[in-house]
Amino acid sequence: RRVLFRSLIIMAALQDLTALYDATFNMSWDFEDYSKFEYQHFVDVPFSAVIIYVLLIFVVIPPIVGGKKRDFKFVTFVWNAFLCLLSVCMFLGSLQHLGAKLLSSGISETICDPNRDMFREGPWIFWGYVFVWSKFIELFDTILMVAKGRKPDFLHWFHHVTVLLFTWYATFWAYSPGWFFLTINSLIHTFMYYYYAVATLGRRPWWAKILTVGQIAQMFIGIAINGYWGYLYSNGGNCSCVQPYLIMGSAIAMYGVYLFLFLKFFVKKYSSPKTRSKNARPSAAKKTK
Repeated sequence: RRVLFRSLIIMAALQDLTALYDATFNMSWDFEDYSKFEYQHFVDVPFSAVIIYVLLIFVVIPPIVGGKKRDFKFVTFVWNAFLCLLSVCMFLGSLQHLGAKLLSSGISETICDPNRDMFREGPWIFWGYVFVWSKFIELFDTILMVAKGRKPDFLHWFHHVTVLLFTWYATFWAYSPGWFFLTINSLIHTFMYYYYAVATLGRRPWWAKILTVGQIAQMFIGIAINGYWGYLYSNGGNCSCVQPYLIMGSAIAMYGVYLFLFLKFFVKKYSSPKTRSKNARPSAAKKTK
């Protein structure tokens, strides 16, 4: 009887967890409804955010801080923990649908998406737009950094600006490789923000170098997927995108610049003679995406 009773409790708990999972990761939005909002704010929303962001980190906040170093440990921990959790949700929410599409349609049709299956009403759209708006939220990364008295390097702020603009327009123009970008990027962010949350507590995980390698691998994968999309489109694939050459070219250029900058960082951080002894102990991965 005890075994039966425990089994019933476990089954009820699993049903509750399944219902919670479905409610969390299968929320449905309509692409056409949300694209109307993007159409109405095609330029003003993304570029206003970028202009305000650049003014804050280079003009407004530095004079207020005055070069003084600050800590903000609690805020930093909560912020990174929140972004880690958000990244986990985006990864799980997108992975199950991307995985199902890959299993049912294969790699070529999933990348090309000729019938625009991934741009209809459904969980795809919900997590796609959570991802888009997360790029606005992540601008606070740099604001917090500058408030601490630190100066962001080019890779950091350039990445924030270009990713925000790219995700906004790639989603609006229904660029199908963007779903791969969402899944891979949110996976990398999960580990990256976890690293920084733990590092705030004084513990630095040993896998900082592996994380940087993962970030570099993301760039190679991104170039490969976008290049393959271009090959399919140029060979009559009728792939999903309203502005194919503009978005594809922007994607490859963006990934190419990131790849160069990340490789440059990796060599400087882990391969130069001056830093080898310094990196004998684990050090933080670059806080970029």
